[in-house]
Amino acid sequence: MNPNPTLPKSAIVLMIRIMLAAYLRTPSKSTTSKTWAKKPTSRLRFLKNKKYMSGTPAIRGVYYGDNLLSGLVVPIAPHNLSLGYTRGFYFDEHHDKNRHGINYHYTPKAHAWIDDLRLSYDRQSIKLDTLRRETSCAVYPTFDENCRADITKPLSSYLSERNTYKEQHDVLQLSAQKSFKFANTEHRVNVLMGMDKFDSALRRGDWYSEQAQTKVTNLGGKGKQDDPYVYQFEPTTIHTEHFCKDGFSTQDCTDRNITGYNHFFAIRDHIQLGDKVDLGLGVRYDRHKFDSDDDFTATGKYSNWSWNTGLTFHATDNIALSYRRSNGFRVPAFYELYGTRGAYDGSNAVSVARQYISQLDPETSSNQEFGIGLTGNFGYLEVSHFDNKYRNLITVGEKIGNGSERNDGYHNLQDIRLSGINVLGKIDWYGVWDKLPDGLYTTLAYNKITPKELSIKEGYTKVRTPILDTLQPARYVAGLGYDSPDDKWGVNLMATYSKAKNADELQGVSTFGIDRAIVATQGATKRWYTYDLSGYYHVNDSMTLRAGVYNLFNRKYSTWESVRQSSINAVNPTTGNTARYAAPGRNFNVALEFKF
Repeated sequence: MNPNPTLPKSAIVLMIRIMLAAYLRTPSKSTTSKTWAKKPTSRLRFLKNKKYMSGTPAIRGVYYGDNLLSGLVVPIAPHNLSLGYTRGFYFDEHHDKNRHGINYHYTPKAHAWIDDLRLSYDRQSIKLDTLRRETSCAVYPTFDENCRADITKPLSSYLSERNTYKEQHDVLQLSAQKSFKFANTEHRVNVLMGMDKFDSALRRGDWYSEQAQTKVTNLGGKGKQDDPYVYQFEPTTIHTEHFCKDGFSTQDCTDRNITGYNHFFAIRDHIQLGDKVDLGLGVRYDRHKFDSDDDFTATGKYSNWSWNTGLTFHATDNIALSYRRSNGFRVPAFYELYGTRGAYDGSNAVSVARQYISQLDPETSSNQEFGIGLTGNFGYLEVSHFDNKYRNLITVGEKIGNGSERNDGYHNLQDIRLSGINVLGKIDWYGVWDKLPDGLYTTLAYNKITPKELSIKEGYTKVRTPILDTLQPARYVAGLGYDSPDDKWGVNLMATYSKAKNADELQGVSTFGIDRAIVATQGATKRWYTYDLSGYYHVNDSMTLRAGVYNLFNRKYSTWESVRQSSINAVNPTTGNTARYAAPGRNFNVALEFKF
């Protein structure tokens, strides 16, 4: 029998005492609210078992119906979340890339002042639209990405944040080529000039939260079996808070734009000195300009020269020795010019003047390579060793200095030196022994990169040494194939072996007052191998049928290219079981290719 006939049995609820209420905070004050609710009165019973805890005294452990979890609350900014709802995270990413243009190719008659002339215009545009949503409104344990805060679901909540990035390039290029003889030398000169007009736009929006907030009022009772506590639910209201506050801290949602241009000119001369020596000389000039109407976005002009040279000595008809030397640069990327936000008082407009604006130099590189090449009827084999130095790499850090001035953001801090070896070859077995089928061949490839020096500039904190998660483990590739002499059909069996990712390349030191060892990711790949079988058939001059069976023996493995998504250097690092990055098992592909 219901001791209080004014209350339906379905309204009887249970109260759970809490132990950690002092550590929890109430929901943030909202900017707007709407109210739709009656005021039901609820009867509660008292639980002696106090190991269950409610996250806020406003709810007091009251729950609806038989859902005990709805009375348990935990503080997770910006809401106090009820455990009665499944917490869902959803990321929707849409990437659009378009390119179109026009090209004019002019080839004059013999003995003209130019051999080849090309004029082209290209428009390239990309759009990245990322929507992040957090839901706590589907009754546990169900999921519903479309649920929202609802007055019929007290403490249900929803959070949204959208980031949209657009980038457009209008590229006009003119290239020309001329070959001529001078004295005892032969020259092939290439000239390139052009401009790239660009526009970058970064927008942040749909950044808000909403929650069905409520509380209960004690109407009396002593918490005894014959005199339980009686509470009344207050009206449930939908509180909405918009986080965008233009001009302040990390909540700055002001549209940001960067416009500018890149003018460039390059010339290269390939010189043949007799029949023994080939010499290549090239130089390029780039001028960049970046403008923005956003006070916190870096602007500036960059002028850079780059050059390259190569020397090949043909010791015999079958042996060639080569040496190449070059330098390069990279101007700051758009996201580095936009910089970071935060680390100052967002409620004080005066502090906006202390916002750090990126002050960056171009990254530079110096590269050299030694190589030897063997050619003949048997095929070819090329082996090269390279040594690359990278200076003034851009990363996030904070300069140690005047504490009253904010200077944490992007700086030129890291230096890296890498060396490695490349091997590339192809053996024509018919050229080795004419008893073998004409068209039978073997391909070989090997690549390994080794870090030699890693360092960061002194005088900075909140910075880490370079973590080389971008380096791929050493990899061997070997193939056995056959192409029919009439080029009508062909088949190829390819074997790939990859060494394990070197764990030392995933370790670094983070400097923040003291040096602290860090690891980029816990998921370093093991060694793996796989076999792929593919073939083609030329139906006619315009149509080709291709087919393949990949991972022929259904091996289980993960490539480092996939697993490095869990690295701290990734845009959205993902943690957890690396099994999610497993490569596909045995799979098949059939394609019909048309060329016009």
